[in-house]
Amino acid sequence: MNYILRNLRVPVSSSPSFEAELKKKLRLPSDAYNVERIIRRAVDTRSKNHPYYDYSLELTFQGKVPTHNDLLPIKPAEEPIFSPHILGDSRPVIIGMGPAGLFCALAMVENGLQPIICDRGKALEDRALDVQASWAGADPDPESNVQFGEGGAGTFSDGKLTSRGMDPVIGRVFDLLVEFGADPAIKFEALPHCGTDGIRALVQRIRSYLISKGVEFRYSTCLIDIQFESQSLRKIRLNDDWQDCETLILALGNSARDTFRMLHKRKIPMEAKPFAVGYRIEHHQDAINKAIYGSQKWTELLGPATYRLAHKGVYSFCMCPGGEVIAASSSPGTIVTNGMSYSHRKGKFCNSAIVSGVDEKIYGEGLFAGMDFQERIEKASHNPLNAAPAEDLDSFLSNQTPRLSDEVSYRPAVVCRELSTVYPVLVTNQIKSALQRFGSVLSGFNRDAVLIAPETRTSSPVRITRDSQTRGSMGLQGIFPIGEGSGYAGGIISSAADGFRTGLIMRIR
Repeated sequence: MNYILRNLRVPVSSSPSFEAELKKKLRLPSDAYNVERIIRRAVDTRSKNHPYYDYSLELTFQGKVPTHNDLLPIKPAEEPIFSPHILGDSRPVIIGMGPAGLFCALAMVENGLQPIICDRGKALEDRALDVQASWAGADPDPESNVQFGEGGAGTFSDGKLTSRGMDPVIGRVFDLLVEFGADPAIKFEALPHCGTDGIRALVQRIRSYLISKGVEFRYSTCLIDIQFESQSLRKIRLNDDWQDCETLILALGNSARDTFRMLHKRKIPMEAKPFAVGYRIEHHQDAINKAIYGSQKWTELLGPATYRLAHKGVYSFCMCPGGEVIAASSSPGTIVTNGMSYSHRKGKFCNSAIVSGVDEKIYGEGLFAGMDFQERIEKASHNPLNAAPAEDLDSFLSNQTPRLSDEVSYRPAVVCRELSTVYPVLVTNQIKSALQRFGSVLSGFNRDAVLIAPETRTSSPVRITRDSQTRGSMGLQGIFPIGEGSGYAGGIISSAADGFRTGLIMRIR
C-alpha cells in the first residue's frame, strides 16, 4: 500500500533536500521506505526571512509502517461514472478553442473520433497581432481579442495551473501538459504556472498534435444558430452556412454574450449565477517581495512573491507576479482589465484583482441581469482614448480628490478618475473595508499602490444547465455544455478537466 506523508517542512535553500527531515520525522533508516513521488510542494513564508518548503510525499515501506498523524494510506480516487454518448458520426463539433474545447478534442481522439473544432476568433499567431494592436490604442477587434480566439482568455494571463483537487482526470490533464512541453514541476508545485508565453507554446503544440490525428480547426467561425427536431439537435449554423450536426460541444468563453442570448432564444436551459467584480491593484514587485519574504534575497530562490488575501466576501484573484495589467475588452466602446505575466515573471510590477462577489441582490433579477450589469460597468468606464480609469489607492480609501501619482503597466493608457463611482455603493464599501484589512495583514500593501478599473470578467454570469449523468443539456439531445463559459469551471485546469471528461464519454457506434 502507498501512503501520503504531509507537512514535511524543509528550510528553503539553493539545494533543498527532504531526506534528512524525512528520516527525522519517521524515525526510520532511509532503506526502510521509498519516496515514490512528490505530491505537493508549497512555500510557507509566515516566518519572515525563514521560509520553508512544505512537502507532501507518496511513500512505500519495506516493513512495518510507522504510526504518525501526518501519515495516511492513499485511497484510490473514485471517478464518477457517466453515461456514454454513442455517436453515429465520428465528427462532432466543438465550439470554442479554450482549454475546455482543446482537451475535449484530446479525449475524443483517444476514442477514435475526429472532431471539428471552431472558434469565432483567429488562430493564435494572428490573434496575438490583433491583441497587440488593441494594446497600442486601437479599438479591439470584436472577434479576435483577449477573450476570443485560439487558446481562450487564459492565453493572455499568468498561465496559472492551480487545481483544488487531484482526481484521475486532473492528473491526466497535467500529464498531457507535460507531454506537450510544460515543466514537470507543475505536477507537484502548489502554485504552478507557465506564463502567457508558456500557454501559447502549449496551445500550438496541442493544435499540431490534434491536426495530425485528423481534427479540423476552423477559425473565424461563429455559432450563429441551432435547429432541433423532437428535442434532438439536427443542424447548426456556422457563419452563413447550415450543416447537419448530431453532437455539439459548447466550450464557450464567459464573454460569449451574443451566443448565450441565441441559446436562450432556442430554449436551451440556462440559469443566472453569481460572479465577482472589482479592480486590479498594482504594486512594485520589490515592495511585495519585502513584505512577504522579509528580504529581497529570497527572490533568487523562490521567484517573485505572491499573495492570497480574503475578507468577508472580498478576495484577491489571479495575482500576477512580475506582470502587467492588460486591456481585455472584447468589443469597442468598453473597458475591461485583466492581469498577465510571462513565465520568467521578471517585470517590475505585480498585480491582482481585488473583487467582491455579486448576485441578484446587486444586479437584479433575470437570466441576463448579471451580464447586463457587466456591460453597463464596462461601457461607463470607456473614454475615446481607450484609457482605463485609475486612481491611487490612498485617495480611493480616504475619499479624497482622485490622484494618480505613480506609473502603471497598463496599455494603451490610464486616466485619473474617481473609482468609488464605478460600482454600486455596497460593492465599493465592501472592497474598501477589505483593502483596509489587507493593509493590516500585509505590511505596505496599501502604500504606493494603484487601482485600475474595471475587473468584470472573473467568471461566467450564466450557467447552461446539464444532466449530472449524461453531461448533456437538460431535456435536449446532442448539446453538451463544458468549461468556464458554460458555468462549470474556474480556471485553465478545471476547464481542461471538464472538457476532457465530456470527451471521454463520446463513443463512435
